[in-house]
Amino acid sequence: MRTLFLTAKKFAIDAKALEITLEHIKQAVSTIEFVDDKAKVLICEYLHSSNAPFVSYSNLDIEAASKHGTIKFSDDVVTFKKHTESKGFSLGTVVTKLFIEKKMFLQLSKLV
Repeated sequence: MRTLFLTAKKFAIDAKALEITLEHIKQAVSTIEFVDDKAKVLICEYLHSSNAPFVSYSNLDIEAASKHGTIKFSDDVVTFKKHTESKGFSLGTVVTKLFIEKKMFLQLSKLV
């Protein structure tokens, strides 16, 4: 869950937003791969969204967001967070990994 919220924070930072909104969470869902199908269903149903990763971010981008100052959650994100926690998915629960396009990965691996 940490990756989901940090990725949403990255979108909020990029948008110069004062708070992280559900729209940022929805954008984050498009950049991650779920490793927990139960969490995927719960989150996508709550957001009325599908998980079709098409944008990739690096771990460095997301870790940079973690070092950025605090950005508060909007009320709807607080409600979303409480909902996922009530279903057993706290911030420390690993449910996702960053989406990295295979093509991009292959290009990077050729450089090494």
